[in-house]
Order: sequence, then C-alpha cells, then structure tokens
Amino acid sequence: MSDIGGYGLIKYDTKKFNLQAGIRIDARSIEAESYENSEEEGELFVHDLDSEPTTPNDTISEHEVELEKEYNPFSFSIGGCYHLNENFTIKINGATGFTAPNYAQLGTFGVHEGTYRFEWGNPNLDIEQNIEGDLGFIWENSFMSFNLSGYMNSIDNFIYIAAYGDSIQKIAPVQSQMYPVYYYQQANATISGLEAGFDINPPSLKFIDLKVTYAMTKGELERGGNLPYIPSSKLIGEIKLSKNKMGKLNSPYVSVIVSNYFKQNNVAQYELSSDGYTLLDFHVGTSFKSGKQMAIVDLYCTNLLNTAYFNQLSLVKYIGVGDMGRNIGVQIHLPLFLKN
Repeated sequence: MSDIGGYGLIKYDTKKFNLQAGIRIDARSIEAESYENSEEEGELFVHDLDSEPTTPNDTISEHEVELEKEYNPFSFSIGGCYHLNENFTIKINGATGFTAPNYAQLGTFGVHEGTYRFEWGNPNLDIEQNIEGDLGFIWENSFMSFNLSGYMNSIDNFIYIAAYGDSIQKIAPVQSQMYPVYYYQQANATISGLEAGFDINPPSLKFIDLKVTYAMTKGELERGGNLPYIPSSKLIGEIKLSKNKMGKLNSPYVSVIVSNYFKQNNVAQYELSSDGYTLLDFHVGTSFKSGKQMAIVDLYCTNLLNTAYFNQLSLVKYIGVGDMGRNIGVQIHLPLFLKN
C-alpha cells in the first residue's frame, strides 16, 4: 500500500469571526498477491440459515483474490465561528472526506478467531466519499458552560460488514465447525447525531465541578434499514471534588462518574439489540514533588458495581461474552531526567 497527498489551508480571523478552509488531494494504490485455500485447511460449505445444515448450497474448493487498486480522492473543508458576544458562540462547518477500502475489506476470506465468525471481503469495493455539515452553539461564563451541536453526514458507497443469514461449515480433518458469514459491502448511507452538555463550577463552591453530557447517533441506509454497529445513546454525569493543595499533595481530586447507556432498538438485520445498562466509575488522584519533578498518581475503579452488560459495539456478544467487569488499576507518572 502506498499513499501520497497534498493539502492547503487558509485561515482568517477577526475579533468576532474565525474562518478556516482547506483542500486536499490524495493518491492511494493497493496491491495484494493471490490467496488459495489449501487442502489441509479443509473444505468450506456455504449454508442458508433457512435450509438444513446437512445440505450445503455451495462448495468452496478454493478462493483467489488478486488486488490492484488505484484511488484518487479529493476533499475539502470550511468552517466558521461567530462570537455573538463574550458569552455566546455559533459554529458551523461543512466538509467532505474519503475512506479507501483497506486490504481486510477487499480480500479477507476466513475465520476471524476473535469474533467467531467467517469474514468475506469484497474486491469490488469503491472509494467511500462523504459530505457533512454540523452546527453548534456554545454559551459560557466564568463558572458555567453549555453546548449543543448536531451533524448530518451523507456518505456515498459506505463500507460496512454485516451478516445476511448464511453460514459456513468448515470440514477439517480434525474438527468440523459452523460459522456465521459476514460480508463486506457498500451502499449509500446517512449518519446523523446530536450532542449536548453542560459544565458547572460554582464560584462559592470552587472545589466542586459537575459535568453532564448526552450523545446519540443514528445510521440509516438510503435504500431503507439501519446500519449495523451504531452505538447506543448515552448520558454521562461526573462529579469531581478537588483542591489546589492539601498538605504536601498538589491538586488532589476525587471523581465519581455515572454512565447510562440506553437500549439500542435501531439495529440492522441479524444484528442483536443491546439492553440498557448503567456503569459507575471511581477515580482518585494527586501529584507530589519527586526531586525536582512532579509525580502523578491515579487510582481508578471502572464498573465499580460489577454490572453485567453487553456493549452494542461488542464483537463477541454473539457468543455470550460480556464486557469488562470491575476493573481496578493504578497509574503512576514519574518523570525521569538527566542532569547536564
């Protein structure tokens, strides 16, 4: 794989207005040697889930892919920021971008051991090109800020992987196994979303900082239906208690984070829906002087209540493997330096 690109930027600022724009041109080439399925790996039979597993619809004795692709995408962006007054700001952006298919999307053919599925690439994938727009509002003063933004992203030839009801039976000398088949494909799609949040640090209670954020994403195919692997909507709140100094400790803090993930009902065909769940995280940390440097120590515990859950983006929930349980860790940042 080889890439070469060039870009240019322009920026213009006044007291009330900021503008930045840019263009970019890229050239990417991908070459891959062919691959054959060896006899030692065993025969592969394709089944439809509606048919009996003992009657395969097709037999794959060998599979060859030889890739030689050239992509020459063009992209641009332009964005502006208008300061209505010292407290209120409006941001608006428009851009286009690209994603060239990678080798896995083009040529993969085999069992993905980490996800317990058979992935089948598509050597005919075209370049993915999008155009997007977003609008945001920010209001802030000395102790409080509020932000609200939304975006719309229209994507031509969006590349994604999805199951479509087939399974592959691998007949090997040692053990035979059935795997669901996931195909790489592309279609026009739209991804949109909304984000909002506020941050409060009261002047009379400077040691308290309260943050709340909400985010949601929606992905739809132009021909109808939902995109797979769209994250659940989430509402996250954090309360942080901190001081500038406590004895010999600098900037000690305690933080409690509550993350609520909503049930994802807008799923693609053959995609499992994930129930909603709530996670509780705890962090405590400080810094102290170590020689002439400041060392930092952080102790954290994620999923404090050991909640059992499945993240919507998990690739192993289909075989019943849940996400991380209670996890306790320590981070120590100790600067090292050499004297002249």
